[in-house]
Amino acid sequence: MGIQLNSGWDLAVENRNGQLTLVVEVKRKTHTSPQWVAQLRRNIFAHGTFPKAPYFLMVFPDRFYLWSLIRRRANPPTPLRPLL
Repeated sequence: MGIQLNSGWDLAVENRNGQLTLVVEVKRKTHTSPQWVAQLRRNIFAHGTFPKAPYFLMVFPDRFYLWSLIRRRANPPTPLRPLL
């Protein structure tokens, strides 16, 4: 597993075969709603910045939002509990 630092994302993780598996976007905003985050994700993707990875993670100081892009459905994100 490796980490790409020049991918255009805040963090990009590859599997052991060198395939991009996860891209991470880190933001400073707190108290985000799933609807607000879904709109931000749509805006990012609308500008042609679509990750070539099966998983997309948005990290905020108080929440994590993870999408599986394998299905590519427009479901609202589910907030995950902080991993502390």
